[in-house]
Amino acid sequence: MLIHPSPYERITALTDIFLGILAAWGAAQLFAFADFRHQIWAWTFCLLAIASFLGAIAHGFAMSTKTNDRLWMPINVALGLTLGLFVVGALFDLSGESVARQALPVMIALGFGFFLITILKPG
Repeated sequence: MLIHPSPYERITALTDIFLGILAAWGAAQLFAFADFRHQIWAWTFCLLAIASFLGAIAHGFAMSTKTNDRLWMPINVALGLTLGLFVVGALFDLSGESVARQALPVMIALGFGFFLITILKPG
């Protein structure tokens, strides 16, 4: 694989790397705690790190459209679940653990729903 010729794509890849490092560091700090609240936020940042590192590959390297499209599939799964878990974490902080636990399966389903929408209607 070759480095992407577009300077815009290379800068996007670089910012994705920085975001991934920061998100991975935050996840590592939060995984040290065993309670539900910290685990939700840890997984939120973990999924964001995964999406960021994969995004760096998608933006940073020249590849076929088919390969790039396939690479975006796990990125979209990770981004959908990141958003869903972010909502669960925010609900925990605003309304408490019971509301967050009730919302968790719904938000995970919506995260996967986002992924399905990106497959059915790409772009």
